Amino acid sequence: MQPYTYTILPASPSLSAWVESIFIIDVDLKSLSLPAVLKYPWSVTTRIYFVISGGHLMVKQNEASDFSVYPENFVVGPRLENNIIDLGPYRRVAGITFKPGGLYRLLGIPMQEFAKELDLNLVIKETRELSEQLLHAQNDNEVFGKIEKFLLRRLPDIKPMTPFDKAVEMLAASNGSLPISKVAEFASLSMRQFERKAIVSLGVSPKLYSRVLRFTNAWLYREAHPDISWYRITHEFGYADQMHLVDDFKIFCGTTPTGISEQIAAKMLTGIEGRLNVQVC
Repeated sequence: MQPYTYTILPASPSLSAWVESIFIIDVDLKSLSLPAVLKYPWSVTTRIYFVISGGHLMVKQNEASDFSVYPENFVVGPRLENNIIDLGPYRRVAGITFKPGGLYRLLGIPMQEFAKELDLNLVIKETRELSEQLLHAQNDNEVFGKIEKFLLRRLPDIKPMTPFDKAVEMLAASNGSLPISKVAEFASLSMRQFERKAIVSLGVSPKLYSRVLRFTNAWLYREAHPDISWYRITHEFGYADQMHLVDDFKIFCGTTPTGISEQIAAKMLTGIEGRLNVQVC
């Protein structure tokens, strides 16, 4: 196998109102002589994961805590801490990335309930059957097909988009740079109403959602364009100045942009392209 692959299938038109993409990750850290224990940053993206092989993920909240075992299939909502994850030497994982508010529209469960991982089998009973099918899938296309069929069967359960959902979609498209007051106005809601709906649908306040989203996109852009200066990224992603960008990286990733640059350079030297699950700090 290749030491690292990250394969993405954009959502089909029938799913695109609430699903961003379906993905498959294969990583062989042992062959790369890289550590399996990695620190992950804050994130406001909601995903469902299916561990196909490699065993259960081991996760701890900080350096002082003990590792706990994640379920075989699990939901990750807003992650507001720098989790430490032991991937193991080899892992194959498939999953679904949802658009902002998409998972809430599917499940009807407030997203703050997913601030910690939640066993997907407790939420959608059919996932046990799907997990078994993914285990015996012959190739990536078969994995994608089975997950897509699983999602298409959920279409009758999806709540229709509201002006709030469209406003959040607009906020996400702006990298979180739009004033929240303007976004609330677009949704025809007061600021208080918009904040209450955001906490239920996104799991965080709209202000924090915008801030973490902007950090995530700035980091991913830098990873994809390592020659771009942080000064340029500061302005392209709407930071008031470079110190604001540095502060966000320290809080959400536990390191500075300089530290990020060193890790990106290390990835390039080892031949890793892309990222593991989400961005790795």
